[in-house]
Amino acid sequence: MNARKTFIAAFWLVLASTACQAQALLPYQGKKRPLIVFAPFDQHPSLMRQKAAINGARTAISDRDVVVLYVMGAALTVEFADRPGVNAQSLRSLYRASEGAFRVLLLDKDGRTRLDTASPLSAADIIAEVDRLPRRRDNVRLRFD
Repeated sequence: MNARKTFIAAFWLVLASTACQAQALLPYQGKKRPLIVFAPFDQHPSLMRQKAAINGARTAISDRDVVVLYVMGAALTVEFADRPGVNAQSLRSLYRASEGAFRVLLLDKDGRTRLDTASPLSAADIIAEVDRLPRRRDNVRLRFD
């Protein structure tokens, strides 16, 4: 019986975490693909490389409905969309991102994590990953059919 209670508690914890995650980025749900970049501070070398890659392909990334959220220390900045109703610490907590580490997450329009890395991504990597998503492929196909 004790194992059953533990399983039920774990199930509810996962369910609550998923609900919290959906709430945090609700303004983007079904509309945008969040790319969340966590860095310890605003001049971190990996962050600078990531920003350069994104800035070099702004149009292509924006055309793919990607919103970029930079979480730098306690600061949050957003590109290609309005700010969601969360702060930097909430996103760090939600995605279990250490304050001292660099990390990049790409989510789909439903909020599921599609890519999670500790290294900066090239613009080509971001674009290729988005283009592999089923919803993106469907949108492209519909445009050309």
